[in-house]
Order: sequence, then structure tokens, then C-alpha cells
Amino acid sequence: MKFICTQCNYILEEEKGLAASGIEAGTKFENIAEDWQCPDCSATKEYFQNCSCVSVAEAETNLVSKT
Repeated sequence: MKFICTQCNYILEEEKGLAASGIEAGTKFENIAEDWQCPDCSATKEYFQNCSCVSVAEAETNLVSKT
């Protein structure tokens, strides 16, 4: 799943994790420490929402494969 920061639009992807913050790939969002903050704007976890968005690279790959 993906979660988006409603303050700055940073996207955290559970499957990728965030090594710089000590979040291993595959870590569920609910298992991230409550005091964790967005790496871009320092917003707290409460500012993140579930997101069904795709990354630009993912969208470009899908467009190329369909043409």
C-alpha cells in the first residue's frame, strides 16, 4: 500500500520502505513508530492518508507497454 502526506504530497510505499528513516521494505504503515515524521516536511503520521496513486515511472512504463 501507499500513503501520501497531505501537507507536501510525499508518498511512502510500504513495499519499498524508507531506509534513511530505518523503515524496512514491507513494513506496514501501522507498524511505523507513532513519532515518525515525513522526511520532506516533518508532518506527523496523522497527516498521511491511504493513497491509490501511481508513481510517474510506473505510469510511464504502463503507457509504453500499451503502445
